Formats: sequence, structure tokens, C-alpha cells
Amino acid sequence: MPKIGLAAYACRVIDRSSGKPLRLDSFTPDGLDFFELVDRYFKQSRKIEVLDESEKAYRTHEIGSDGRFIHGSFKSGNYGIDSDIVDLRTGKEAHHRTQSQAEQVPFFFGFDCPKGEKLAIALLQTYGNFGIVKPFKNTVQKRFHKSFRNHYMSVEPMVPIEVIDQYLKGGTIARVTFIRKSIPKDIADSLEDDVKESDAQAEYHILPKKSGNKLIRLRESLRNFMIGRTTISEVATLKGFEHQNIILKIEKGKQVKTINLSNLEAINPSYDLTNQVETELNGHPKYRSIYSAARNLSGELRQMVGRS
Repeated sequence: MPKIGLAAYACRVIDRSSGKPLRLDSFTPDGLDFFELVDRYFKQSRKIEVLDESEKAYRTHEIGSDGRFIHGSFKSGNYGIDSDIVDLRTGKEAHHRTQSQAEQVPFFFGFDCPKGEKLAIALLQTYGNFGIVKPFKNTVQKRFHKSFRNHYMSVEPMVPIEVIDQYLKGGTIARVTFIRKSIPKDIADSLEDDVKESDAQAEYHILPKKSGNKLIRLRESLRNFMIGRTTISEVATLKGFEHQNIILKIEKGKQVKTINLSNLEAINPSYDLTNQVETELNGHPKYRSIYSAARNLSGELRQMVGRS
């Protein structure tokens, strides 16, 4: 049976003009509550929705709330290819799945959004390498961006400390690349008449000397971001260079690892709950069991991150 886990994500509403996170229970001048929006978005997703780029179909299967903790389940699965389903007990074909048919596997989700905070925590169930972060982003983040031009919703993985330490402890930061998704106007103007600022990206590279500074402050800033305590813009401040992403090259012995802070899903940042949750005979976790695990994990993460 594949491992059962929960992937945790730090969710914030950011003001586009200032770049600062806002208090979630009142992020607009008229006091709009982000919790109520997310609850509505989940309920609007009860019909099958399709993600063409990943050939995935999903829908909200169950939804409820306890206080300001939304919980429920998605049913999600892939489509797009013909396949035969075989009964392992008999070795015989049990079903032929066509391109338009999608498996629908239940995945638990939780969304913790206390009053007075700037940080909400999404907890999304995983089975091995399979999860529901794309359905979650499509349900909540995409709908939010369609409705609010002056704000955007950030969704960043909250990486387990033991996974962070695998990368940062004992390794040497060989290169830090700060990436800005546009180039300054004066540079764009100097290239060609028809080049726009958005036609290219600018990169600022730092290559520490091997005998020099160990970048202890940067390591601590990276750790704070990866556990969800801060935003990517708070990792480091470069005067005159507003970055939207950071890529690290880390050397550990003969190994060279690259960490893209905008794609932390690539390092599989989920919390393993296989031995903590009770399962049904069909292999799926019992709802109350994974719900309790999610509430406990959310509390532990908030204690680690501190007040936002």
C-alpha cells in the first residue's frame, strides 16, 4: 500500500502594490473574510472539473467545517488513455477504461484559517507521489485571482524540517540565483525598439567563495521560508532588484542539488502519516482518523511558525 501523508501549504493573501501579506479575516476595506471565500470556492466545485494540462478530473466530494477549520475530500484521478484494469486475484480483466473515463480516488483536505492571522494552512492528503495540490490551486487560487485584481494568493509548501536539513545541513551553497520575471525599462529600451520589459527575465547571481562566508543568515532565512514562516521576498533583500524566485545550487560531497524555491513540490515535502492513521478495509484512511491527524499537524505547524 502506498504511504499516506499530508502535504502542508502556507496560504497568504498579498497586496499587489505593497507586496505585503494581509490579515485574512478582513483583507479588503469592506472587511471581506478569506475563510468564507474559500468555503464558497470548495462548494462551487462539486461538479466534475477538468485540468487539461495534467489530464486530471476532480470534484469536491465532502465538505464541512469546525469553527474556522474547513475539511472534506476531493475525488481526483487521471483520464486520457485507454487501459485495462485486471483483478489480481484472478488475473482476469475486470474493466476496460476508455480515454474519457477517469478514476476517482478520495483525498482528504483541511484548511485552517484562524481569526486575526495572515497565514492559513492547507493540508492536502497524498498517496505516495500522488496528491491534490493542482485541484486545490485550481479550486481556490485560480478562482481568487479571477475575482481580485489588487491581490494575489500565494500557496507555498511548508517543508518538513527533516527534509530541509537533508539539503541545507552539511552542504555548501555554491550559487544563489535571484530571478526577476521582467527586465528594467532602460535595459529593454537599449536592446531593440520592440522589446518589452516582460519579454525577458533578469537574474542576479551570487557565487560565494569556498573559503569565505558560510551564509549562515541566508541559511536561516531559507529555513524560515521553507517551513512557511516567511514569504519568498523576505528571504533576502537586494536593493534595486525585486525578485520573485530564488534558485539554489548546493554541493554536498560529490552530489550537486538544485532547489527551486518556486517549485518545492519537487522535493516531495509531505508529512508521512502511514503509521498514525487508521485505514478502512479498502486501504483509504478513516475520515475521523486523518481529520484528527490534520488538526494536530496544523497546531504543530502554527506553534513552529509563530503568530503571523
